[in-house]
Amino acid sequence: MTGSALSPSLTERARRFGIIEYEHRLIHEARPAITPESIARVEQFCRGPVPDGLKNLWHASFGGTVDYDLEVQLGDAVVAFSFTEIFYPNSDGYRDFWGWIEFERELAEEAASQRGLSFDGRLSHVPFGGFSYSNRLYVCVEPGPHYGSVHGWAQGLP
Repeated sequence: MTGSALSPSLTERARRFGIIEYEHRLIHEARPAITPESIARVEQFCRGPVPDGLKNLWHASFGGTVDYDLEVQLGDAVVAFSFTEIFYPNSDGYRDFWGWIEFERELAEEAASQRGLSFDGRLSHVPFGGFSYSNRLYVCVEPGPHYGSVHGWAQGLP
């Protein structure tokens, strides 16, 4: 989706109060746009480039709060999935954006070690939002058929 339902002057006033519209949804506590340096820093931990869709979101706001309950298909079941934060640096949440990157790298290294493999430090999926520690959204950054797809993880689900 493109365009805005808000007039340009209302869009600018809302931005001053930390509210932006992105793809016809509101982001509260909107953060400044991601810098080229931060994109390069993220990509040093990725198996491929950050997809344009995620870059577009981060160019609108590199973090903030949202209040959306999503529905995620898990096998034959459709389950509720809370999406309340777009992770960002120096947030006061459970972990900040860089903390989530480091956490995922630690998990990937541990998983590789358990399989007798070495981990090169690069992620195939980057966490970008969710709800604290219990629900996370990831985008696939590994080149191939799933590149750019969004995946959800929820604690306690099989």
